Amino acid sequence: MPSASINPATIRFPKKCPHCGRPADGTFAVAAVRGLDAFVGGYSVPLLLDLPVCRDAFERRRAAAIAALVAVLLFVVVAGGCAVWLAIRGHWLGAIPLAASAVLLAASGRTGWDSALLDRAILGLSARSVSSSDVRLRFSRREYYDQWAKLNHVKRT
Repeated sequence: MPSASINPATIRFPKKCPHCGRPADGTFAVAAVRGLDAFVGGYSVPLLLDLPVCRDAFERRRAAAIAALVAVLLFVVVAGGCAVWLAIRGHWLGAIPLAASAVLLAASGRTGWDSALLDRAILGLSARSVSSSDVRLRFSRREYYDQWAKLNHVKRT
């Protein structure tokens, strides 16, 4: 998978979908977050990159985000409830792993890993903010990366 680091102020994308290569019908805001910064310091708004996508990729990404959110919330609530129930009954060996997995899943969602996985799987591109002046992009399709690299001055990594 090709990747590159670039200044977000100068980034440009080809006017086609990175997933399928068709002409873009609109844009999807891909969030570039910094990972553990969500736990250290105050809340910050992630850098949003407007990625041109086709209608199909936009709809699939939106549906996947809703499904992932519902699944995570459902798991956290059910696992948390089961952990409390097991703890009340004195089954600590079952309660501790359930509670830990619920807390871990809820806390790790703040790092943006879930959005990055969905972006890479469905859109073919994911972004991570390395610093205030550097964003690392990972591409799933070499053809799209080659076209993108022609439009931008990149540091290949």
